[in-house]
Amino acid sequence: MRRRILLYFMSVILLIVILFQAIFTFAIYHYYYGNIEETIRQHAQTSRSFFDQYHPLYTFDLKEYSSEIIHSFQMPGTNLLLLNSRGEVVQSSSGLAVEKKVNIPTFLKEGGTLKDIVYSPLGEKVMTFYQPLFHQDQVIGYLCYETSLTDIDKMILRFTIITLVLNLIIASAAFILSWRLSNSFLKPIQHIISISSKMAKGQFQNRIETKSPDELGHLALTLNYMADEIQENERLKNEFISSISHELRTPLTGIKGWAETLKDPDYLSKDEIAQGMGIISSETDRLIHLVEDLLDFSRLQANRITLFKHTFDLNELLEEIVFHWKIKAQEKQISLTYSGDCAVFWGDENRLKQVFLNIIDNAVKYTGTKGEVKVSLQKFKKAVSVKICDNGQGISEEHIPHISKTFYQADIKHNGAGIGLAIAYNIVALHGGKIDVNSEEGIGTEVVVILPFLEA
Repeated sequence: MRRRILLYFMSVILLIVILFQAIFTFAIYHYYYGNIEETIRQHAQTSRSFFDQYHPLYTFDLKEYSSEIIHSFQMPGTNLLLLNSRGEVVQSSSGLAVEKKVNIPTFLKEGGTLKDIVYSPLGEKVMTFYQPLFHQDQVIGYLCYETSLTDIDKMILRFTIITLVLNLIIASAAFILSWRLSNSFLKPIQHIISISSKMAKGQFQNRIETKSPDELGHLALTLNYMADEIQENERLKNEFISSISHELRTPLTGIKGWAETLKDPDYLSKDEIAQGMGIISSETDRLIHLVEDLLDFSRLQANRITLFKHTFDLNELLEEIVFHWKIKAQEKQISLTYSGDCAVFWGDENRLKQVFLNIIDNAVKYTGTKGEVKVSLQKFKKAVSVKICDNGQGISEEHIPHISKTFYQADIKHNGAGIGLAIAYNIVALHGGKIDVNSEEGIGTEVVVILPFLEA
């Protein structure tokens, strides 16, 4: 990955250097060549204006007055050729005899100007500029300015080499910086990969150390949070296995004990036999209830719980549940009351019965002697609210966010596998509702089940 990042950075840097070098070279050529052309053009136009003003002095014969024309219109740093209308050289400012003929383009014959870059017979690069001379609106000759570009090209080459060296230095510095940046960027990634690989092997004791506020830091925090959650779920699962083992062992021990005892009933009275059979029956019911919870939990985990909805009176269901728990509440001298109105509801009656049985069971279980549990039903326009309040031991603030989690037990001193509330939360969610829990330790707990309803 480091090689790929470096290659990417270097490709971008080299592309920028090449583009900059090409643009710089083009710009400097354009600047110097354009400057030379503009200087010659201005001088040539001034020369033509001067010739137009004083051409009666040089009326017809260019050759006769060629020396004066060359002397008057020559420009320092250039060689001036005087051409006749046929493009033949009449005289040059260098004083050398030049025997050549220039092919004059049509637009030049019509009064235009021409700039051209050519190579001399010696291979020297030369810029030429042609300016026509007029007499009575007729072209009678041309001023041809020639200047060597050799020195300019050498200067431009020096500039190009200097900028190329500077660009290479900058590119090298950028490469070193990219290498260091890639290290600083990849080091936390490699650390994350190393720790996450250990997590994948089940080693969740390691954590990713990072203080970076960017996306990598957020990723590290997310992975650390994931590890915390996995460890917590693993702990809860182990506690669940321990709890469920205890929950299974207790009734099985009672059943086995009385089954062994009842093998020889001759030594037992009728009351003892009846008591033993009652214990076996109640413990069997307890086992059945526990197994049903486990099956429900399994279906929830696999998203295989199916709701069998029909229309029923939620008020009657709650009255039945409260009546069911009144005896157990009276045994603890707990006042269990219910108030509500008729509320025709469309849902799975058995599943909702399971929800309210579980919640009221917890309320009675965690409320002390001479306590109070109130159940109420209230109808709204689009929903019903079932409120279960108690003045029991309450739930500490730290436990409230977790009580809906599977295996979670806020109070490990009481029996239970920790899956009842998790199942209740899921059943209510499948009905499109929610469960809100408000509690204060030592004061009591309020559980509110909100369900969208449909009146018949």
